[in-house]
Amino acid sequence: PTEVAAHVNQDLQSLDRLRARLDDAENRLTRLEVTGMVTYRHAVTVIQRAEMVERLGRIVSSRAATLGDEGRVVVVQLNDLLLGVDHTRRLVLLDYLRPLRAGSLDRALETLDGLSAGELEDPSRVGKELGFPELDDPAEPRGHRILSKVARLPESVREEIVRRFGSVAKLLAASEADFLKVEGVGETRARQLKAFFERLQQSVQEWEALLD
Repeated sequence: PTEVAAHVNQDLQSLDRLRARLDDAENRLTRLEVTGMVTYRHAVTVIQRAEMVERLGRIVSSRAATLGDEGRVVVVQLNDLLLGVDHTRRLVLLDYLRPLRAGSLDRALETLDGLSAGELEDPSRVGKELGFPELDDPAEPRGHRILSKVARLPESVREEIVRRFGSVAKLLAASEADFLKVEGVGETRARQLKAFFERLQQSVQEWEALLD
């Protein structure tokens, strides 16, 4: 058990670093989506890192199961590190898969699961397996992932919004009146959505100003 515990602690440290890299990649994806400069490569980076986190998480979970009380502490840490990862991976796929039909998401997840560790580290291979165009081609995300950041927005309403607008660019340009046309969106939610996208644009502008 002592040797297993040492391995688990090493794996947790690796997982912590991987999760930080995933969060960085997702933040970058958001900035590039908002500025209209996103490519399929940026989406693939998030998908790769999320998949790597999930895989290492499964290894840690199976090892922790052999550690008794100590393993329960590991599981708490593990759950924190895995929080939202599968959700993010699914939303990025929903944003970038073309065409998106019934079963497309499940097939994409199965495809990722079937990749070897070496294949997963190759962005071109991942992009090809998911049916993406050239990695450096401009992409037009649908907006599922960004809308998931809106507080208390039901999934059914999110899907209706994506159905009506179809892209992050159109969401950013939408007025309160535009949001009101969506089924399930009243005046309060329309104001909330408009304010959310204004704040998002403002935060990205402030970040870019820091780089100048």
